Amino acid sequence: MKNILSRGSKAIALSCLVLLITVSSKTFAQSATAVKQVDNGGRNSYYVSNKAPLKPQYFIKLPVTAIQPGGWLKKQLELQRDGLTGNLGEISVWLSKTDNAWVNKSGKGKYGWEELPYWLKGYGDMAYMLKDPKMLKETKFWIESVIKNQRANGDFGPLNETKPGRRDLWGNMPMLWCLQSYYEYSKDARVLKLMTA
Repeated sequence: MKNILSRGSKAIALSCLVLLITVSSKTFAQSATAVKQVDNGGRNSYYVSNKAPLKPQYFIKLPVTAIQPGGWLKKQLELQRDGLTGNLGEISVWLSKTDNAWVNKSGKGKYGWEELPYWLKGYGDMAYMLKDPKMLKETKFWIESVIKNQRANGDFGPLNETKPGRRDLWGNMPMLWCLQSYYEYSKDARVLKLMTA
């Protein structure tokens, strides 16, 4: 096996490899540039970004509906849909619809804090991109529960306390991301009303 290539063949192969690396590195070196700071002086007129007096954003988050997956990305989303992400509701107690604080106007329940919105953010975004009817229905159940169970004072979601009298609002934060994605998908004005209240 050692002697498959003669010394001459090995020398030619090595020379070709060195030449290829040299040509490639020169080509890439000539086309590569370093940017020390991204220019954020312009305004994006297509998507919502920071308003004055806040500094302009360097990068703008695209709405979930701007993504039309295809090829490899679509396949990965379908694998997630058919795998744990798409079936978590069947095995996770945190996604139980019984005794869940997210579906209870009082904000009380045996289950319900950050676990549901963390899952729902990814699950809902996949539903909107894949336009999967079963996933859209499941997403809508949770979003409708949050919206219809908003309390008169504007508060919503689980009433968890870190200490007596000290409300833990963290679970609400990822749910706001879920509601933002839902609004990007549906333009449902109730989301703006909930957030404003």
